Order: sequence, then structure tokens, then C-alpha cells
Amino acid sequence: MKKVATLLAVVLLLMVIPVMGQQTAPPPTPPPPTLQTLPGWNVAVNGSFSSANGGTNNGFALTQELRLSDHYAIRADEYLLNDPNTTVTLGGLEYRLPATAIFKSTQYAANASKVELFANAELGTAHATVPSTSPITVRHLAVGIGGGFDVCVSTNVCIRPLDLKYVNGGVMTHGGQVLGNGIDLEAGIGLRF
Repeated sequence: MKKVATLLAVVLLLMVIPVMGQQTAPPPTPPPPTLQTLPGWNVAVNGSFSSANGGTNNGFALTQELRLSDHYAIRADEYLLNDPNTTVTLGGLEYRLPATAIFKSTQYAANASKVELFANAELGTAHATVPSTSPITVRHLAVGIGGGFDVCVSTNVCIRPLDLKYVNGGVMTHGGQVLGNGIDLEAGIGLRF
């Protein structure tokens, strides 16, 4: 009887030990949320303030972007300034970089995995209409270089707290005043498709 009990205990141990070793491991932690970086359209409507030679020029800006890859996009900007009546249209290349490439990602309010940095260089035209008895329209080459960052609240919506650009448009306005060499500061909201 002792032999049967011993044999039964050994068989049970041989069955239980492998089962104990096969306990399921905890599920892996999901990767942090990532930004939508593959090809698609980004559109941003921004409030704009331009500090140029001459009067203060408040207006708004519209930015469109076609994402070509993880880091490169083709960008177009239209600046509509109220005073003087000026439109600056620029297009060029933008380089985008997730903030996690520079900063450590955290789960706090300043989460680097939700921030995307960018820098761009663009060429285009500046178009101004000078009010007078017979309005004069002037066009010049415009150049812009700038950068900023987006904070994404979801994969399709981003807030753009800062888009800073140096714009040289060099057009004549009100009595020969030159509008150009301006710093354009934008902030707004962006949608991704």
C-alpha cells in the first residue's frame, strides 16, 4: 500500500510540475502610441502675426502638406495679410522628426511621443495691391525658412502651438514702403487624412 501511495505521489508530482512551469506569462505591454507618419494629407488653419518692415500685418495662414515618407513632406503656405493687402504664397520641402528622437517619452502631460518637430524651406511669390486712385499691383520673389512643432491629441488632430518662419517678400506698399524681411508667427489646429 505504501508503494502504491508513493507511486501515486510521484505520478502526481510529474504531472503538476510541468503544468506549474507552463503558467501564462503576463501580456506584453503595448507600444506607446505613435504619430501618423506615412503618406497622407495634413491641413492646418493658423492665426498669423507678421512683423515686417512697415505697418503691422495681422492675418491668417493656410498650410497644406503632403506627407511623402516618415520624415519628408511637400508643404505649401498661403499668408493673407490684412494691412497692407498682401498675399504671400510659398511652397517647398519640410523635414519632420518625432520628439522621441531627441527627448525621452514619458506618460506625463509633456509626453514626447505626441510631439512632432519640423523645419522647412520654401520659395514663392509675394503679391501686394497698393490702394490709390488707380490701384497698383506688385509681385516679388518670396523666400521662407522656419520651423516649429505639433502636439497630436489623436492620430487625426494636432494642435500647432508654434510655427515660426522668416519670410522675405520685398513688395512695395503705401507710398513706397517696403514689406519684407518679416517674422511670421503662427498657431492653430491641424487635421490629418
